[in-house]
Amino acid sequence: MKMAFDIDGVAVNQDLVALREIDLCSDPEKRKALNDCYYINRLNQINLYDYLSAGDELYLITGRNLEFAAITKKWQEKYYPNAHLIMTNHSMPTPDTNMQDWLVELAKVKAKVLNNLGIDVYFEDTPEVVEVLRNLCKNTKVIQYGSRF
Repeated sequence: MKMAFDIDGVAVNQDLVALREIDLCSDPEKRKALNDCYYINRLNQINLYDYLSAGDELYLITGRNLEFAAITKKWQEKYYPNAHLIMTNHSMPTPDTNMQDWLVELAKVKAKVLNNLGIDVYFEDTPEVVEVLRNLCKNTKVIQYGSRF
């Protein structure tokens, strides 16, 4: 089976308050340093290998921007060296972003990835994304793991 997991909120813990504070930082250099610190210090909240059987393929699919590619790759190589890492490079929301619209667009981007890769099972934490994926990915079992809200 091809098993895939969202990273933020599923594979690793997520601190929405810290992310919001980082988003509100107006100094681009300071915001980059804060983002780097945030993503480097994410801890596993589950062991993804516990969900796999012999012969299963592991995919990590994230909406993280490519700005965080090096940090994300370093984390992936440390914890899940045999996983396939897919970064969708979805734009980060701004303070004036309509979050419902942003989440729907993120789900559409992830749906293309899931369908193109033929993912059998996908774990996602955001209810709005789960709902869209279940409609767009008929051959993938989309499981809500936890909840962002």
